[in-house]
Amino acid sequence: MRLNETNFYTIADRGSVMSGTGRILIVVEIDSDVDEKDLTTFYSYVASMDGGSKVIILSRPKKMEKFGTMNPIFLNVLTYEEFSYLFKALAFGSANPGEHPHLVQIADRFAK
Repeated sequence: MRLNETNFYTIADRGSVMSGTGRILIVVEIDSDVDEKDLTTFYSYVASMDGGSKVIILSRPKKMEKFGTMNPIFLNVLTYEEFSYLFKALAFGSANPGEHPHLVQIADRFAK
């Protein structure tokens, strides 16, 4: 999902439906400047997600880094193989990607 101010609450709306279903992986690409109030609302939703859920935010604006719980990773242009490996490592953590072939396909689409 590409996130901008016109569709910012879509994740929260969908998330409330998915709440209690276990772990969730959300990958968000923010392609425009987003209002600080909207970011705070989104962050409060993310903070209430089930344990083990992950959110990966791809963004050009540097102000997004303050919403992370980990240090941000700043990337230069990566090859497809490098980006694919990094995305899978972030998305799956220590889990074996082979156990989640449908998620590997999603990761490959992001890498392209």
